[in-house]
Amino acid sequence: MDVIPFKNKNGLWHLDKPEYLYMDIIGYAPLIIAERGFVEILDELSSGVFTYLNLEFHYKPTHPYDVLIIREGVRYKCVSVLGREWDSSVWFPNYVYMAMENNYNADRIYIKIGTVLIS
Repeated sequence: MDVIPFKNKNGLWHLDKPEYLYMDIIGYAPLIIAERGFVEILDELSSGVFTYLNLEFHYKPTHPYDVLIIREGVRYKCVSVLGREWDSSVWFPNYVYMAMENNYNADRIYIKIGTVLIS
């Protein structure tokens, strides 16, 4: 299991792990989540109210869970969010995938909501 923090700042989701910031030509590149499928999941989990989500990523079956993502070939697909059927491709940015330190190409990723905050 990995606990991965995300925060919403000015309408954009960010990975909240400064150790994954990297230097580029102009300075530090923010860890913005721009991948549509994953942004939709974060928006749904936050209910438009929470600006900080600590999510638990489990790579073996765990119940209850809030999101179920399955591997389809070389891609991931979200099939369930908050108990509702969901059907969307999910692409994790490299830094999110790196934060999933215990994910050894799991066939299923179960996500549980941990800490949530409103700012």
